[in-house]
Amino acid sequence: EMILKGRGLLTIKRDCYAAAEVLSKACEKSSEIYGELSEHCGELYYLYGCSMLECGKSENNVLGEGMKNKESEEEVVGDDDEEEEEAEAGDDNGKDEKCEAMEVDECEEGASSSVGTSNGAVVKEDKDEGDDTTKDEDDDDSSLKVAWEMFELAKVAYSRSNHKEKLADTFMKLGEVGIESGHPAAMEDMLKALDIRQQLFPNSRLIAETHFNIGLGYSMFEMFDEAITNFEKSKSLLEEIIVKLENAGDDKSLKESEEIRGVLPDLKDKIQDMVDSKRDKRKEVEEALNGSILAAAKQNGPSSAGTSSESDKPASNISHLIKRKRKIDEVTSDLPSKAIEEPKRKVKALDKEAIEEQHSEIDAAAEQKKK
Repeated sequence: EMILKGRGLLTIKRDCYAAAEVLSKACEKSSEIYGELSEHCGELYYLYGCSMLECGKSENNVLGEGMKNKESEEEVVGDDDEEEEEAEAGDDNGKDEKCEAMEVDECEEGASSSVGTSNGAVVKEDKDEGDDTTKDEDDDDSSLKVAWEMFELAKVAYSRSNHKEKLADTFMKLGEVGIESGHPAAMEDMLKALDIRQQLFPNSRLIAETHFNIGLGYSMFEMFDEAITNFEKSKSLLEEIIVKLENAGDDKSLKESEEIRGVLPDLKDKIQDMVDSKRDKRKEVEEALNGSILAAAKQNGPSSAGTSSESDKPASNISHLIKRKRKIDEVTSDLPSKAIEEPKRKVKALDKEAIEEQHSEIDAAAEQKKK
């Protein structure tokens, strides 16, 4: 009875919080009777996990809208603050004129006390806002955490009962929790669900739907190639199913084929969106990379320019440092005349003595020969 009530609240009335309350009590009673990991508790765990997952999604949406509204309010408050500051500035001008007649200490004391009060109010307000934001995030994490725990328990229960179809559904839900929590590893759970479903229902609409959901998951993590691959598999599989249904020819099959055909345009748009997003992301990365290269070039520019400017300088003229060899005439021209004539006289005297000595030697030799 509690299972039926909880399922009705979740699927028909779409009241995840009321469903979670009912199913939570049902899980508690069932675990007391059958045991926490009993296969009898699998469906309860699964439904309770679904209700908490929906609560987590709802809280995520509310938090996102709250952040947007907060930003809008900050913009409006910012405009109001500017107007107030202008008005206060006018008042301050009037006060300054009065303060000129007062003592300096009294003016400074009044100014410091007013600033301290305003700063205290701002700090307190910011703190309260921060507490509210933290509380919302904790509630969101709590809902998704409970959902994950329930699906893990359901996975164990369905594994024990060998209920593969429900096990695949549980893996898909685990993947959804991971996507909402921002964990790329969640895609592994979805791929496990796909593997089980392909064994049970090959080439069915369920497989096409699974590929589509996997593509959505990959797109959330900006894994565009994987997303495009799964969207295209979903599209091609649906086109094959349409052909089979039209060949069947009965009214039910034709109606189903028309229903599926209406989905294809949205699927094609999804593929094109991924192609465009991939191109834009690549362009963004290239621009960021080029910006980094230009920034590095500018940073290294002055030193390299200085080096090149130094290397481009003409060689300094050092000819004045080279000691030239002077000609003898130039050297002698700089000497005093006495310093030059004295050696010349000595050379002439030496030459005369040598000639006379040579003549005496010749005369002596001639006399010796006569004897």
